[in-house]
Amino acid sequence: MTGEPVPQPEPGAATPRWLNRLRFAAVACAALLVGWGAIHGWTPLSILLVALPPVAVAGWPAGPLGRLRLIVSWKMVIGGLFVPTLVFMPLALAYDGWPVWWSSLLRGWCLAGIGSCAAACAWRISPPGSVRWRAILALALLIAVPLAVIPLGGLYVQHISSGDHQRVVALSTRVESWIHRPDGVDLHVRTYVPIGSEPRGVAVFTHGFSGWKEAFHNHHRLFLEAGWAVVAYDLRGHGRSSPAVVTYGARDVDDLLAVWQQARALANGRPLAAYGVSLGSGVTLLAAERLRDCRVLVVESPFADLEEMSMRRLAAPIRPLALAVARYGAGFDPHTMRPGDARLPSLACRAVVGWITTDRVVPAEQSRAVAEHFPDAFVLASTVGVHLDLIEHEPWRALVRSALAEAER
Repeated sequence: MTGEPVPQPEPGAATPRWLNRLRFAAVACAALLVGWGAIHGWTPLSILLVALPPVAVAGWPAGPLGRLRLIVSWKMVIGGLFVPTLVFMPLALAYDGWPVWWSSLLRGWCLAGIGSCAAACAWRISPPGSVRWRAILALALLIAVPLAVIPLGGLYVQHISSGDHQRVVALSTRVESWIHRPDGVDLHVRTYVPIGSEPRGVAVFTHGFSGWKEAFHNHHRLFLEAGWAVVAYDLRGHGRSSPAVVTYGARDVDDLLAVWQQARALANGRPLAAYGVSLGSGVTLLAAERLRDCRVLVVESPFADLEEMSMRRLAAPIRPLALAVARYGAGFDPHTMRPGDARLPSLACRAVVGWITTDRVVPAEQSRAVAEHFPDAFVLASTVGVHLDLIEHEPWRALVRSALAEAER
C-alpha cells in the first residue's frame, strides 16, 4: 500500500478554517517570542530555537499529516528531554546531582521545533504522489537533524544541580540570592559564611563548563577552613541560573562583575579573592582588570586563547560553520576571547596559576602561557591527575592558602 499515490487537495480547494486559525495562532506565537527575545537581548540563535515550534506548526502542509505530525513532534520532545539528560546522568550521579527540570523542558521544546521543521520541509520538497519517497526523505532528514544538533551542545548544556556537601554544611551558614541581568537571565547565587567567626575575607568562585556551583565543595571547603566566606554562583546556562547560550566569557564577564559587586558589599573592607576553574578561569581572567580591590586571583586549568583551543577540538570541515554560528548566532567572536592577555587589577593582587600537565580538556601549553604572562605568580604544574583534579593535591591547596594569608596581612 505504500506505493499508492497520496491524495492531493484539488487546485483551489479551501483550507479548513480550523487549520487557518491554528496557523494564525502559531504565527502570532512565533512573532511574540521573537519580539520578547529581541527586547530582552537574547542571541539570534536563542530566538530562532525558541521560535521554531510555532513556526513548524504554521509551516505544516495541509493533507493527511496529522498522525505523522504528532509522532514527529512527540519524538523530538522525548529526545530533547531524555537523551541529553541520560548523557549527563553519570556526571550528575557522580556528584549526587539531578537535572534541572525547566532547562530540560526548554531543551525538549526547541528540539521538537527542529525536528518538526525538518519533517515539514521533507514533506514539502519531496516528489509528490509517493509516500515511499517522502518517507525516505523524511527519515534522512530526521537522521541528519541530531547530527546537526550535536554542536549545539557546546552552546547549550544540560543544567544539573545538587545539594551542598555535608562537610560544607557543617562549616558554614548559607544564604541564597538571585541577580537579575539586563537580558532577562537570572543568576543563582549562594553565599557560604564560616560558622563561629567573622570572615577574614570573601572569595568569588566561578565553576567550569557543564558544571554547577555545589559540585565544587572541595574548593568551598578550602576557603571556609581558612576562615573566608565564599560567594558561588551558577554561570548563565548552567545549574539553577536561567537557560542561556554559553558565550565563553563574552557575556559571562559582566555576570561575574555583578556578583563581584555583591561580594564587595559583603567584604566591607576585608580582602577579596577570585577563583575560577576551567571555563570559570577564562571568565575570571577576562574580568580581572575590572575586579576592584581583588587581592588574590586564582585560576585553575586556565586557557589562554579560546579560538586556538576550540579549533583543535573541532574537526576541520565544521570549523568555519562553528565560527559562523558563534559569531552571528550566539553573539561572540572566539578570536577576541584571549584570557592569556589579562591584566591584574592592581600591583597588590597576587596571581595563582595551576594545571595538570596531562590534562586532555585544557592543554598544558594553554595554562603555561597564562602562567608566563604573570611573572610574579604562584605557579604549580602537577604531573598527576586529570582535568579538575588539582584541588585534590595538598601542594596546590597550600599554595592557595599562602596567597590568602598574604592578602590578610
